[in-house]
This record gives sequence, structure tokens and C-alpha cells, in this order.
Amino acid sequence: MPEQTATMTFEELVREGRRLAKPCVFLMAGGDGPIGGWWHSQAPVEIDGEEFELWMTVDTAAIPNFNSTTDGKFMRILSGDAEHRIEFTDTMPGPDATPLYVHKVEVLPPLEAVFLFGSDSVGAWLEANGWDRETEWNPNFPDSEAAKKYIDLWMEEYPVYLSGSAPHAMLGGWHFPCGYDWLEFIDDQLLVFTVQDANPFVEAWQLTDGSFLAVTRSP
Repeated sequence: MPEQTATMTFEELVREGRRLAKPCVFLMAGGDGPIGGWWHSQAPVEIDGEEFELWMTVDTAAIPNFNSTTDGKFMRILSGDAEHRIEFTDTMPGPDATPLYVHKVEVLPPLEAVFLFGSDSVGAWLEANGWDRETEWNPNFPDSEAAKKYIDLWMEEYPVYLSGSAPHAMLGGWHFPCGYDWLEFIDDQLLVFTVQDANPFVEAWQLTDGSFLAVTRSP
């Protein structure tokens, strides 16, 4: 184990995380805010002879920092056996869809984001622990006390872990550190992350080239 010459306290890690937090909102079935989306409960939809499941429709005005020249005010997110789709339309969902209300929240980024984009003090701490900025946290991290406290607080805020008060979806924010593609999407913008009926989760992305991508992942 390398000799530690720099440390980070839990409070310092939280300050780093708050600085790196991305704007996000939760969409929930109740509330006093504006309607930001509609839940379709994976309604079957046929497009060009192919079967899809319609997860949700999102009012793009509710997505933080979303800039797009696409036609259509509403984004539809669909999953299929062969491909997943993002479509834009000006047609508002009908009464069979469940309206979802905007809740403004602040959610810490995962610790991996602090590792990757944290200050020079974070970099020195990682170097002292023999850890690379691009390596995800795991229990082998030597100076684990502050890191574990940070992860506990992150789990109190990140929607995946809010079992009793989980939203249907999160708009914006940081993507889930799942391992194999965490860095692959690091420069792209997460638009929508479904939480309700999370088997699988569905994510809608705008990539750096301006194109859109829907992906699914199992919890």
C-alpha cells in the first residue's frame, strides 16, 4: 500500500461533488409543479412492422440545459428487441398516459465523477492512494472512510435507491456508474433516466455530435 501524503475529508468530498453536480429534475406522479412528462407503462406500439414498448413521453422544455433544433416539442422513448428509439412529436399524449410533475432536486454526482473531475486536491489524494482518476471506486481503495461516507450520501439522493419515494424518471443529472460504459458516455448529455419499473432502466442521450441514442441496462 502506498504511503499516504494527502487526505480528503467527507466534507471536502461533498463540496467537490456539489460543485460538479449537474442540473436535474425528478418526474413524479404527484406534485404542484408543471407537467414534464407522461408515463405509458411500456405500452405496445408498432412502427414500420416492428414491435416496441413506449416507456414515456417527455416535454423537452423540462430537460435541464437541453438545446436541440429537432422538430417536435415532445420526446418519446421506446425500446424494442432489435433497437431502441427516440422520436420527437408535437402531439401531446392522451388521457391513458399518467402525467408526471416536475420536482426540482439537487443530486450529488457519483464518486467516480469526483475522481475524474475533482480539484487538484482530489488528484493529490488519489495519487497518494495509488489510484487513477479514471478508475472507478471499489472496496480496494485504501483511504475508504471518507469515500464510503460520500457514497452513502449519494445513495440517499440518487433516484435508483429511493425505494419509497423514487420518481418515475430523472431528467438531466449524472449517469449511473455501471462500469463498462461509464467513460464512454462521459462527454455526452444524459436527457432521461427511467426509474419506475426498472427492469431494465432506459436512458435517452444526446451525443456530442448532436444525435440521439436510447439504451437499456439491467439493474
